[in-house]
Amino acid sequence: MSEVTNFARKYALKVLPFLLIIIFGALYLRHTWIRIQKETSENILQVARSIEAAIPKDSLNTLEVNINDLNKPYYKSLKRALREVIKVNKMARFAYLYTQRNGNIYFIVDSEPDTSADYSPPGQEFSEADISDWQPLLKGVESVSAPLTDRWGTWVSVLIPITDKSNGKPIAVFGMDFNAQSFQHMVLVEEMRSCFIILLMLAVLFFFVRVRENNSRLKQEIIIRKEAELTIQHQNEELVELNITKDKFFSIIAHDLRGPFAGFLGLTEILAQTLHTMSLEQIQKFAVSMEKTSKNLYRLLENLLQWSLMQRNVTTFDPQSFLLLNQVTEGIAPTLELAETKEIEMIVNVPAGQKVSVDLHMFNTIIRNLVSNAIKFTPKGGKISISSAVKEDSFIEIAVKDTGIGMPKEMVDNLFRLDVVTSRKGTEGEPSTGLGLILVKDFVEKHKGHLRVESSEGAGSTFYFTIPSVLTIE
Repeated sequence: MSEVTNFARKYALKVLPFLLIIIFGALYLRHTWIRIQKETSENILQVARSIEAAIPKDSLNTLEVNINDLNKPYYKSLKRALREVIKVNKMARFAYLYTQRNGNIYFIVDSEPDTSADYSPPGQEFSEADISDWQPLLKGVESVSAPLTDRWGTWVSVLIPITDKSNGKPIAVFGMDFNAQSFQHMVLVEEMRSCFIILLMLAVLFFFVRVRENNSRLKQEIIIRKEAELTIQHQNEELVELNITKDKFFSIIAHDLRGPFAGFLGLTEILAQTLHTMSLEQIQKFAVSMEKTSKNLYRLLENLLQWSLMQRNVTTFDPQSFLLLNQVTEGIAPTLELAETKEIEMIVNVPAGQKVSVDLHMFNTIIRNLVSNAIKFTPKGGKISISSAVKEDSFIEIAVKDTGIGMPKEMVDNLFRLDVVTSRKGTEGEPSTGLGLILVKDFVEKHKGHLRVESSEGAGSTFYFTIPSVLTIE
């Protein structure tokens, strides 16, 4: 339904401007037609007025309005004047004077030569006269008739009353007949100009609409292409990331696992060959070494498994409310033996009643890896402290600080990148893959938190990470 509505709205927006122009154009054409007719009528009326004013009328009463007038000088002068009027005014066909006698209208003089079939001699009755021809005589008003057809053709007639100066009453009428076609032609010419303007407006509007549609289509195509390019770029970035992850995975399997396994196999081979000759003290020493190697292998495999699950997005995430102190204590428990071996002092400075909303397994992995990393790079007799502080955004920031060997700035900048090798051996040759810190970063970000590190070479390192203090994770 909404698609139909949207289509109707778009169609209406396209058609409405054209409809408005057509409607206003029709109104404008009607207005133009009326205006031009009025202006043209006024123009020919003004011409007729000028001619009427120039005609000598003082001797008009001397004419008898019959054939006796033909030889009178005044009649002849009127005849010449009217013929000159027709010669000068190309649109005019006839010019004439008429008056009324005994209730009828009779011609006084016209502009036609005596030999013309349209000639009206003086005293000829104007039998086709209608009410419009009588108005100038009866009321003394000027008039411009609509196109009328008589025995001479179709004309627009202009009638000007000639009045007696002594009493102001009409005594005759000066008339001019204009060809109706010429009159209408002038009106049509102006009308065609108006039509051309309207058509031009429609053409401009049509062009504008088409250009706008083309621009809109081009913009849409550009947006689609950009989105496609961004998708391809994103896919390429993901592919590069996957290749880096794959290379890192195989590197760990090929190198980091191979070394500990080779050492473990070497110890078992020595035991198998020389066990019967070893003292109890030697056997115990080998057993301790095998235990340490086994724990390193277990931690490496555990991190590798967690990282693999994280990369495949199959890690379960179930945040719950826990006492932070209890979980920190539980998380560092597997590392206490290593710390004791290196005579490292562990300090936990976490308020007893502080609660966090975390996934228990992920949180233990975060604490275990950060503390194990601190132990690995802290020499004998050093210190490691774990503290917490409440942040303003409903998060708690936990800091794991050591007095170890620290890191140069270049190593800090690349610490969480899979494509850059930052792993190094611990202070007593402990193996390191760098995978633990990457896993920590992923688990912290899963909690909508942030991981950062402050370190300088020879001055120890501090890892900060934030976790929710309440259940705010979606």
